[in-house]
Amino acid sequence: MGSKDAFNDKSRPRGSVRTAVSAILWLGVALCVLVLLAAWITPGRLEDAGRAFTAWSFVAFMARTFTFHAGLALLAACLLGLWCRARRLAVLAGVSGLIAVVPACVRPPSLAPDGVLDETLTIFSHNLLFINTDMTRTLAQIKDADPDIILFQEYTPTHHAALSRALVAEYPYEVHAYKDGSYGQAIYSKLPFLDQPTITTSVCTALGAHAPGNGPQISVRVLLHDEPVTISNVHTDAPGSVGLYRDQRHQFAWLCDQARASRGPAIFAGDFNATNSSQHMAALRESGMTDALDANMLGRRCTWCDRTLLQWAPGIRIDHVMHSRDLWCESARVGTSTGSDHLPVIARFRVQHPMNYARW
Repeated sequence: MGSKDAFNDKSRPRGSVRTAVSAILWLGVALCVLVLLAAWITPGRLEDAGRAFTAWSFVAFMARTFTFHAGLALLAACLLGLWCRARRLAVLAGVSGLIAVVPACVRPPSLAPDGVLDETLTIFSHNLLFINTDMTRTLAQIKDADPDIILFQEYTPTHHAALSRALVAEYPYEVHAYKDGSYGQAIYSKLPFLDQPTITTSVCTALGAHAPGNGPQISVRVLLHDEPVTISNVHTDAPGSVGLYRDQRHQFAWLCDQARASRGPAIFAGDFNATNSSQHMAALRESGMTDALDANMLGRRCTWCDRTLLQWAPGIRIDHVMHSRDLWCESARVGTSTGSDHLPVIARFRVQHPMNYARW
């Protein structure tokens, strides 16, 4: 009898710990699920809205951005729920976690169209990181990928001094708008530009915001199988606050206008500072653009962050190569580390036969 009482006395602390953990888990799981649900039913609006909606939209943007990470936390809560013998908690957390995690890792395969033209166009897009001065690995990947067009973001005078000399022989067509800090850009090309490159720096007064990135946005046109292709270098603001998020939303509205106004094949490539789960990227897809990586790679295809301690955490993909439907992406991949916090994206395109995409 005494030994049984002693056993019960020892088990009570463990039981009380499980009860406390279970209560905390219920609160955390319920809050996480409710926020995710609310974020995913929040309508995507790029136009100006009231302060309250903008603030909540910012929360929804972040919740969508880190849905995969929330899913991992929910799966961990499921295991803790099993340890706490809270079966309903474990089921709620486990199912919610799988719903959050699985779609980010599994995508349907893309089928090649029946007819595409022979000539290819390979794009190499990379955010160099303005404080990263070693271009050795970047140049090695460019040599390996052998792209036709190179787009750089966060392109500084230091980068220009190193890269211009290394690339000029093979990429004689160049346009740059380098600057100190995060918003310089450059485009290098093997193909001649059809006309004068466009460097957008003016205020988009109709939208009440600067052109994307509060810095230069460069667009060029080249010829691919007798088709003029517009290639735009993109760098939008990082939404580190509600104010910057509002500016970024304006910038995406500007990009959507550019996509709808484009005539013929078009490619937007660069650092969008938004994942494909965001309302912003959804609006860009609704404007007629497709993400090259979505159709060509399994898994999450993360491009950020590849620097500091964050490189060991699950990343996100905020670098994209978006293209119009009259181009077919033959292959696309994420590159390897270069010393930047971003990984490069490489995509190869062919022009589709007009009869092929007219049916879309």
